[in-house]
Formats: sequence, C-alpha cells, structure tokens
Amino acid sequence: MILWDSLNARRAGHVDHVDSLDARWRLDSWSDEMTHVRRAATFTLGVVLAVTLAACGGSSSGGSSPVSPGTSPNVAAGPTVTISDFKFSPATLDVKVGTTVTFVQEGAVAHNATGSGAASFIKSPQTMTKGQTYTVTFSKAGTYPYICSIHPFMHGTVVVS
Repeated sequence: MILWDSLNARRAGHVDHVDSLDARWRLDSWSDEMTHVRRAATFTLGVVLAVTLAACGGSSSGGSSPVSPGTSPNVAAGPTVTISDFKFSPATLDVKVGTTVTFVQEGAVAHNATGSGAASFIKSPQTMTKGQTYTVTFSKAGTYPYICSIHPFMHGTVVVS
C-alpha cells in the first residue's frame, strides 16, 4: 500500500522530498514491526517446544515393580532380544531373577516391545529405530509376554526363574 501510494503520487506530480522520506519511514517502521513479530513468534515457538519436551519426559510413580526399565545407547553384556524382520529373536528367553535383558532394534522398520498384564512394565520407546536399545532388569520370577504394539503379530516371552 505504501509503495502504491508513492507511485500514484509520483504520476500525479505531487511527490516532493518530504513525501518520499515519509514513505521510507513508514516502510522502515513496517519492517521493524515485522522483525518484532518474527522474534516474538520464534520465542513463543521455543517456549512451546520446551514445554512439550518437558511434558514428554515425565515419570510415573506407583507401587513396586518387578523390573527396572531403561534405555541405553550401548548393548549390554547380558542376554539380548533382537528385534528384526518382524520377529523377536529368541522368541522365548529364559533368565534368572536379577538379570538385565537388552532389546536391540536391528530392523529397518520401527518396532517396540510392550508387555501387558503382569508384564506391563515392559515399555520400550514407542518407535525404536535401527540401532536403539532398551533394557529391563527382571527382579521377580514369572513369565512375561510382550508384543510389538506397532505390529501385534510379533510376540515374545521372557521366562524368569
């Protein structure tokens, strides 16, 4: 609009130095306002992102659990369950009480390990990608079935004695 007004004024021969400076000042003011808007939007986006990430990292509290779950960037020295080719390998793993089992995602497609019932404490990240690991320490004897909730036909079991 500012530039259009200046062009119309020039065509009519009504432009003098003062009008030209006024148009430039209005254009500079608009540019300054847009800079402030961009900064405010960037700040707001940063705050929203920080709050969202903080909310995702929450923890749950409750009674005692038969395991100590966690994620690890390195494969543990103990027994492992490999997730690849739409299956858990081994499908059944026998371990002693106190053993830490590492789930290693080696497939090209995202998977997870999710237990239900007595095994509901098995909760890997929802989408483990290739190279990610998830560890669980089994502190009580029992049979703990789990699936990939993305591909429910994938089944596995940890038997703790």
